[in-house]
Amino acid sequence: MTKFARFIRFNFWELNILLLLLALFYANFLGILDMSQITFDIVYFISLFVIQITSATYRKRLHIKSNSALVFVEDERERSIIYKIHSILLCFYTAAAFLLLLAIPLINLFTLDIYTALTIIAGWLILMGFLGNIIYYSTWLKYYHK
Repeated sequence: MTKFARFIRFNFWELNILLLLLALFYANFLGILDMSQITFDIVYFISLFVIQITSATYRKRLHIKSNSALVFVEDERERSIIYKIHSILLCFYTAAAFLLLLAIPLINLFTLDIYTALTIIAGWLILMGFLGNIIYYSTWLKYYHK
């Protein structure tokens, strides 16, 4: 497995863990999870620990000094795959942001509470993070294994 493939796979799982922690914080904020303050603090410190382990793994195990896929691309095939992935993700996130901008007036039309509107927007952003990560990994699998 090349350094490029290790980076993509590691980055996929790292983002999933961090998005899951963000979703836990969001669920606690909404009151879906009734975490006590000590549980919330434990989850917070675990997330900080995961971030530190991630950066240490990037530096030591994968020998990566920056979190950019273009830094260590070994050949032109991998570079073209990275450009395809970036263009697909750019289109996806642009469309998601445009839909959110169109939905904000509708959200405010149907709900008068700013708290509800902000929770819907935060939920949308977390969902788009998960979907973007899935698109990122599936596009990499599609082009890399051809």
